[in-house]
Amino acid sequence: MENFLFYVGCYILYMNKYLRFFLLFFIILGGALIASPVLALGELIKSDISPAVYYLDGANVRHLFPTGPVYKTWYQDYSGIKVLSNEDISQYPLGKNVTVRSGLNIVTFATDPNFYAVEPGGVFRRFEDEEVIAEIYGADWLKRVIELPEGFFDDYVMGEKIKYNHDLPDGIVYKLVSDGKYYYKNNGLIQPFKNWQSIVANNFKMSDVVYNSVELNKRKKEITGLDSNIFNPVAKPKVSTADCENKKFKVAFVLITKDTYQPKEIDKLNLLKNRLETNFKWATNELAEIDVSFPIVILSDNQDLFFTDTDGQLKPDNEVINIFYDQNQDIFDFIILYNNFVLNETVMANYLTLTNDFAGTGNAIMHSAYNFGSQGKLKGVANMGNLEKYNIDIETEINRSINYIIHELLHHFSGRAIFENDGEISYALLDKPNRIHWNMYVDFVSPLGGNGWQDNGDSTFTNKITLMADSAKKPLTDLDLYFMGLLPKQVIDPIYYLAPDEAGIIGNVIAGELKEVTIDQIVDVMGNWRCRI
Repeated sequence: MENFLFYVGCYILYMNKYLRFFLLFFIILGGALIASPVLALGELIKSDISPAVYYLDGANVRHLFPTGPVYKTWYQDYSGIKVLSNEDISQYPLGKNVTVRSGLNIVTFATDPNFYAVEPGGVFRRFEDEEVIAEIYGADWLKRVIELPEGFFDDYVMGEKIKYNHDLPDGIVYKLVSDGKYYYKNNGLIQPFKNWQSIVANNFKMSDVVYNSVELNKRKKEITGLDSNIFNPVAKPKVSTADCENKKFKVAFVLITKDTYQPKEIDKLNLLKNRLETNFKWATNELAEIDVSFPIVILSDNQDLFFTDTDGQLKPDNEVINIFYDQNQDIFDFIILYNNFVLNETVMANYLTLTNDFAGTGNAIMHSAYNFGSQGKLKGVANMGNLEKYNIDIETEINRSINYIIHELLHHFSGRAIFENDGEISYALLDKPNRIHWNMYVDFVSPLGGNGWQDNGDSTFTNKITLMADSAKKPLTDLDLYFMGLLPKQVIDPIYYLAPDEAGIIGNVIAGELKEVTIDQIVDVMGNWRCRI
């Protein structure tokens, strides 16, 4: 039974070899087939004149199980297959073939000496050698091997090679030796099953389990039953969604609540959303925009959302982002988080870079979004803290609240400029100690800092923020726009910073002199801005 090949016209070359199995397969299935006109996502269907079995997806497209062994990686028996007339089944268009289920088996081909792990979506990952296979799957790994006809090789896409035993393929059921618990490996993380019943609910069996001692980062949320992210015969291959989008950003606003929330909190967030769209476009001189149209996401009443910090308070956990992506598409450049319960926060807000392919900005090249559920589209997360601390009673306070958001998002691009001065690297433009904000002495005003200094003509300079009509509404500077990739370096005028006569002095009027820095000095050290993709 394991060796037959389902009939499909484009693979006619295999038909004669396996024809003798078709009748046997049809007879065996005969008692298990159930006629039904009602079809839904996940139905198994076949024609009344062919033994070929298909999986019906949510778009009413049928996908062929190309061989018996492929079918058996998904289903343990042949019950529940519905028989349609050949005329009826032809109404459902053909899609791509179903591939071997990830995590269970190791695939090889008769004329290919290599062995492949299969990840969700039909991604092949070739093993460096058999020693690595044994270290991951155990000494009896050959029991997992299935051989496919070469004609189905193109059903798969090629991923990265597996060179080391700690590089466990996604899609496996994983029993960690140290704690004896069962996990599902996905996106570089392992997620716990609540119990053995939740494993069985996803059509796994004991022989599918991989036993290993490799410690991996763990998700908090348990798998409690059938999960369409785990059991999905027509999953698409995971491909990088990373990009260098710098003109049209899409953001999601998320409110995390411990118990409940008030309608006025949603009203407040909607106001902030709408004003962010307006103010951001103004702040970037209409060179960039933010799409805030996605509805506010509320995450609440789930212990997986929180962790207990050293101060004894419950605070939002990184699992928040994973849970967000359990429910939403990978289409966002930024996620903006608020909560309504954390008190006495030590910082106003913070930003976490997850994906960065912009070189020449000083921000580290980063590809960590997959650990949070994004395949790279998500550039970062702005954690704005407790919503209550943001005042929206008057215009100035609304602008201040929006400036905080722009400040955090701008961390992805700007605020790290260094340059060479007299043969040494200078950090004169940056604030201490973290050097991710503009120094108060720079002669411009930005959401990331800087006071700007107006020359009084007597070797003293006045803080420009004190002269602004609304100091809470700050535009991006040309240097910020350069680091976003919105302005070329050729149009960036020299930058100045104030060297005060009295080092470290703070005040609205300060004596000193302005020092010049050119964009070429910055680029000579940091390199040109560019997208690495």
